[in-house]
Amino acid sequence: MKKTILNYAYLFLIIGLLASCHKDPKVEPRQSGGNQILGFNLKEFIGIYEAQVLNYANTSSLVVSRVDESFRGNQLWVGAQWDGTQGARVKADIIEEKSNGEVVISISLQSINDSTMIEGQGTFYYFDNDFFLDVNYNLTQNNQTTNYSMVAVKKVFNQNVIINISVDCECDCVCDGSDCDCTCTCDD
Repeated sequence: MKKTILNYAYLFLIIGLLASCHKDPKVEPRQSGGNQILGFNLKEFIGIYEAQVLNYANTSSLVVSRVDESFRGNQLWVGAQWDGTQGARVKADIIEEKSNGEVVISISLQSINDSTMIEGQGTFYYFDNDFFLDVNYNLTQNNQTTNYSMVAVKKVFNQNVIINISVDCECDCVCDGSDCDCTCTCDD
């Protein structure tokens, strides 16, 4: 009896582990659902990306977060090292979803610090199981405008986990015709 209970416990553990590692189809691209703007689930954008400002040797993090608490708007916060050295957070508007699944954002003219303004446009797209963001933007400081391009990737990990459990048990059972009482000793 205890061996059967132990076997069921291991079975539920394995099912639980496999279910927790399964990629949730509700957050895969182009799925219908309630938290979408223009047919794209805003939760897909949220996260930390590895970013590279073109013509700069270093990589940095780019962080996308929500503006409102419900994920129901068409705006996102995008935090990055826009000039390749200093980080700042800007508000981006989702303005279009193209027929190929790309989502276009616009960074309206706004200040990233006391003397620097930013303005630009970018595209989120899903390719080869990862999210990408390509952004072209201008930084204006002291009436001097410089154009930048940034590429960022958010890795989406989907792993299949195989667990092999082997338990060695010895059981002594006493049966009285209608029921059995078993005592098992198992090695860890």
